[in-house]
Amino acid sequence: MLFLTRNSSGGIVAVSRMDESIAEMTCLYRGDVTEFDGMCERAKREKLAVRILLQELCGVTALCYDGNGKPYLSDNSQHISISHTKNFVAVFLHPSYPVGIDIEYRSSRASRLKERFLAADEMCLKSADCESYSELCWCAKEVAYKMLSDKSVDMFRELKVKPFDVSCEGCFCVEYTRRKQYFEMQYIQNELFTLVWCAQE
Repeated sequence: MLFLTRNSSGGIVAVSRMDESIAEMTCLYRGDVTEFDGMCERAKREKLAVRILLQELCGVTALCYDGNGKPYLSDNSQHISISHTKNFVAVFLHPSYPVGIDIEYRSSRASRLKERFLAADEMCLKSADCESYSELCWCAKEVAYKMLSDKSVDMFRELKVKPFDVSCEGCFCVEYTRRKQYFEMQYIQNELFTLVWCAQE
């Protein structure tokens, strides 16, 4: 079920809620379901949910992956990034620019682990916002890592979040320190999930 769509930077961000059973999703999917044979139920649901979302957004179902595991459309018509979390999948499509997206189910996990992926100068100074801030930082570093497509990047030491104030939605910046490259992240955060995305020329 389509949960959210938003035009962003000339592309489209979409989130779908995985409410349907595998049987129902199989009926909705117009592609070859045999490509999911042998997958566990969770993986199959996620793969089907992404393909069905792509059907709704652009009519495309064929999805490929490069040597780094980065997804691309078989017709190369648009750049794509995909993420999934408990009961949700997210896709960002853009006709011209590389993109990244990450979605995380709301929990205290990122806050509990923040010392592992945030340096002292990246920590939230407002205790009331700590959980939301940590989750946004986690997602943003995942997005930047996806966009760089370089497995040598140390996402927790070389990707630095610039301080920002937490809101329900907004923007903030992440720096890739090795190249002095900056990524402007956009986000939405609600009671169900944290969603962060970026398109970069």
